[in-house]
This record gives sequence, C-alpha cells and structure tokens, in this order.
Amino acid sequence: MKKEYDLPNKFYENAISLSEFEISGFAWKWEYVNILLNYLNSNNYAILGGDVYKLENDQIDIAYDSWFCNKKDNMSWEFYVDESNKRAMEYINNYYERNGNDYCYSLVISKN
Repeated sequence: MKKEYDLPNKFYENAISLSEFEISGFAWKWEYVNILLNYLNSNNYAILGGDVYKLENDQIDIAYDSWFCNKKDNMSWEFYVDESNKRAMEYINNYYERNGNDYCYSLVISKN
C-alpha cells in the first residue's frame, strides 16, 4: 500500500484505498477518521478539506459531498491547524449523525 502522507502505519491499516477512482488517496470510516483528526491536530497538520464516499455492499462510490477550509492571510499556522481540524471534525460528525455509518471520508492535509 503506497502511503499518501507520512503517517503512522496504524492509520493505513484501517484505510480504504481510493485507487479504483484513480486517486492515490485513502478514506476512513467515521470511527477511524476521528482518531486520525486528533493525531493530525496534535502533530500540527492542517486539514485543507476532504471528500465523502458511500460504502454499500462492499463497494465504494463517490457521494459528491465535500468541505474545505482556506487559510486567511492574517491567520497564524497554529490557529489554522486548530480551525481546520475543528471544521473537519464538525463536518464529519454532522454527516455521520445525519447519514449513518455507511460513509468514509478522505482528507487533504498539509504540514507547514
């Protein structure tokens, strides 16, 4: 499995490959993405945005839902990391509460 980011192996063990969409990324179910978000926040990674994928009958499909968080010019990196992680967590948790556990979430991350 080709790693997209320099993350501990434990995060890739629970990842879902997006290679069938010709995307070299990964997505995580709700219970794992929250653990990943906590790790990213504590390790100074910002969440630039992400996409939602539907899981159904052992198949993955694009849900056409996404979010993003742009860094404003006057925003410190530390503040952006906190803000982007809060937005991602809020979006994902709200999505989960509204739609259930049949979804997974990919993240676009950056480390200053």
